[in-house]
Amino acid sequence: MIRGYTLRFPPARWEEGILCGNGAMGALALGQPVQETVILTHERLFAPIFDGFKAPPMKYKIGEIRELIKAGRYDETAGIPVEQLDSIYHDPRMLWTNPFMPACDMLVNTDVFGSVSEYERSLDFSSGLGKVEYKLGGVRYFREFFASRSDGIGVLKLSSDKPAKYTIALAKHPEDSLYDFHSSHCMKRELDEPQVFSEGDEIVLRCKFTYRQGRFYTARAKAVQLKGSGCIARAMLSRHLMLDNVKEAVILFSIEMDEEESAMEKCLIYSYDELLESHKAIHGDMFQRAEMLLESHVHMRKSLLVDMPAEDDEKIWEESRNKMPISPEFLNKAFYAGQYEILSSCGFYPPNLQGVWTGAYGVCWSSDYTNGGNAQTSILSLLPSGMFECMQSLFNYLESLMDHFRRNARALYNCGGIYIPIRTSDSGHAFHFGASHPTLFWTAGAAWFSRFYYDYWLYTCDDAFFINRALPFMKEAAQFYLDFLVEDENGFWLFSPSYSPENCPANSSSPVCINATMDIAASRELFSNLISACESLGIERESIGKWREILSKMPPYLINADGALKEWATPLLEDRYDHLRSSHLYMLYYDIPQDFKENSELMNAARKAYKLRMKANSQDRGIMSLGQIQCGMAAAHLQDAEMVDAILNSISKSNYYPTYATSHDAGPYIFNADISGGLPALMFEAVAQSSPMIDDKGAIFAFNIVLLPALPECMKSGKVRGMRLRGGFSLDMEWRDKIILDYKLSRLTEVSYPYAVYTVNRE
Repeated sequence: MIRGYTLRFPPARWEEGILCGNGAMGALALGQPVQETVILTHERLFAPIFDGFKAPPMKYKIGEIRELIKAGRYDETAGIPVEQLDSIYHDPRMLWTNPFMPACDMLVNTDVFGSVSEYERSLDFSSGLGKVEYKLGGVRYFREFFASRSDGIGVLKLSSDKPAKYTIALAKHPEDSLYDFHSSHCMKRELDEPQVFSEGDEIVLRCKFTYRQGRFYTARAKAVQLKGSGCIARAMLSRHLMLDNVKEAVILFSIEMDEEESAMEKCLIYSYDELLESHKAIHGDMFQRAEMLLESHVHMRKSLLVDMPAEDDEKIWEESRNKMPISPEFLNKAFYAGQYEILSSCGFYPPNLQGVWTGAYGVCWSSDYTNGGNAQTSILSLLPSGMFECMQSLFNYLESLMDHFRRNARALYNCGGIYIPIRTSDSGHAFHFGASHPTLFWTAGAAWFSRFYYDYWLYTCDDAFFINRALPFMKEAAQFYLDFLVEDENGFWLFSPSYSPENCPANSSSPVCINATMDIAASRELFSNLISACESLGIERESIGKWREILSKMPPYLINADGALKEWATPLLEDRYDHLRSSHLYMLYYDIPQDFKENSELMNAARKAYKLRMKANSQDRGIMSLGQIQCGMAAAHLQDAEMVDAILNSISKSNYYPTYATSHDAGPYIFNADISGGLPALMFEAVAQSSPMIDDKGAIFAFNIVLLPALPECMKSGKVRGMRLRGGFSLDMEWRDKIILDYKLSRLTEVSYPYAVYTVNRE
């Protein structure tokens, strides 16, 4: 089994700590030998700074906005909702979402002095068990910890060769805004000083929010299962736990939101080993459903999950920084680290920008759900991994905010259905907007998330899920466009206003636009998927005709003078290549639409588009790693193995901490979880792809499965087991030097879709 990573030095920064999580709670252990700090977080702990803020009533200005855009007065257009927000909230700054924040620190001090030797820390991805061990004063000390997925608590075991003395405390995390921007200015006035008190042999920290009556959270720590002659554990008046003369002790800890009931009491009857085994049974099953092992040696290992010598772990990371091409061993580590990080972050909510961990109040971009690509990329590997229950966290989250999304649609555009803004946290209201970031004009959010509902159905073949959950969501996403779209002078639908996330046309000073290619592509996909699913299931007969009519009037994609797919489907706006996103390649992120696939000019234009993008940003490799994943997925579907190889090498070289956690920017800099899901997804997509085959009516009648469609040089030999494919299939395969040695396709559902298999380089 894969051990994960083993490092021999304590981390200097919280981003390099040991990450444990059960979806609901995160525990980030810094790994310091004598004075340990474990930063505790909760998936729903967003500071309620902007509670009550809602989308401005832009619907009264939509006519004026469209007239200004038609006249080319884009800067004036951008100012309209800004003025509306300022008039309501009297704050000229761009408003942010409620920021994700640390709950508290659990401090574990060992009462011993001297020089530390033989230090080592590790994390076993397959079990979620973190470890720290060291030697001091002739005594060897051990710490083991995990966040239990089965019982909803955190567990820490302290042990040593000889009896030891410890103090355990809960304390507010220091206000040390690491990046010092966005939300950090709000935290001091919003958070009361916590109350810390003892209840028997348990210590409790309770923290209220200053201006939000009834909002609070509670952290608990309790010592159990003490071993040692004459050992004691007691809660002191100084509000900490004292453990004396113990050779082994177990600390249970938890975080509860508001009036949530503590899960600790029901766990007291279980031993440490029972708690660990119960957790491993769930975590391990999900983690090991799909396995991949790349191999650089002639003879393949028998095991897919391998235990790598500890001394190799640091060497592999160091070499990834300085040697090209990237090694298969590094990609193995990065693959499993990403799978672990995303699995550990999926609870009722999906991973936010930092998964379910943070070590700062002034966290970048509020560590929210950035729905312009980051949130979608973080969960990208869940379906091919078969971790379907983790994908439920996305649906739970979105459905919990549907009333907010409906209000957005009405307030902003006087439309029915739902509007999902580009940023959300524990609120789905749309109020994050600025003149240079006109995000309220971006309409692709609900259509984009609809893709995951549709794909969940394709992977699982769960018709009841589609009818009961996917269809209602997708119909509300579609209803927005039915009310929003207007005809242009040529009889095509006009997307006005529109916005291509964070990019600005080369011939304009404002990002405000019409017909952003992404908006067109996402809406085309939404209506096409509704038709194919409903035709396949024989439902929604009355709606299908209406959806076909919408599709018939979609504006065509355009190609610019350089032969590249245009980012704005209008001759009025010119492309800008020096940008790190590839939003206009949206139609290629997950598959290739049939009408696009049948148009060789568009296919060639898409290839040209991402090559120009990568060339223009060649000096910025590793910056906004999300954008590289987007290019990589498009390249994989266009069977461009060379580009996939270049992107995997670029990200591996620049965007990984020594612990194999991922970063947003090269450095690594700014801890971010999105490519933790994105890189494994890109590796899966390079190995195999499955596409629905559609008949003349639009119904799915089979799946076309392509093996090794875009295999890069850095993945030229390897194995995969249990990889899930659309159509309810599972794939086991082995290849060497890009030649398939053997493969097996299994059907895991009762639905009997046939498949056509096309393999490359098969002997």
